[in-house]
Amino acid sequence: MVVLPHGLALLVVALGALLGVAGDVLRSQSAAFARLIAAVFGPLMRRSEQPPVGSGIVLNGATWVLLSAVLLLVLFPPRVGALALALFMVADAAAALVGRRYGRTPWHISTRTLEGSAAFIGVGLCLVAVLPTLAFAAGAGVVVIGALTEALPRPFNDNLRVPFVMATTLLLVEHFWCGATLTLFPYLT
Repeated sequence: MVVLPHGLALLVVALGALLGVAGDVLRSQSAAFARLIAAVFGPLMRRSEQPPVGSGIVLNGATWVLLSAVLLLVLFPPRVGALALALFMVADAAAALVGRRYGRTPWHISTRTLEGSAAFIGVGLCLVAVLPTLAFAAGAGVVVIGALTEALPRPFNDNLRVPFVMATTLLLVEHFWCGATLTLFPYLT
């Protein structure tokens, strides 16, 4: 496993986020670039992420994940931010796959499905079970809160909102359950 120093990791992720935002802005203005992106990434993107050229800027899910990673790297200690992002990415992918394919029971508050949320929780719990750095009960709580947050409609894109809520929950669990110091902006101190 390769672990980058914090400053380098932040630089790499911030550059990725900047490129993602720039690409989404360019895609919103250039029909040729929008066609290229659709040809390469279209099958991975939701219809709502592919608006007509000139209708406004819409960030795609990958750009939101990169922006989320920047936020997590700036706000939280690496053990918290990286774990929350990893749990979210794997569980959210499972929720999307199961929800789109088998989702039949929508939440009353959003378009998300109970089947997708169950997949989020199931895969998240499996991941927590194999992670030696996190107590299962604490991880289970973080995963369930993440699934509930993912099911909520707005505010903010779920690829930004859910990892942030999961990281905040994990930080609070570490503090109140394990006695860890509450640390935000760890690299500014």
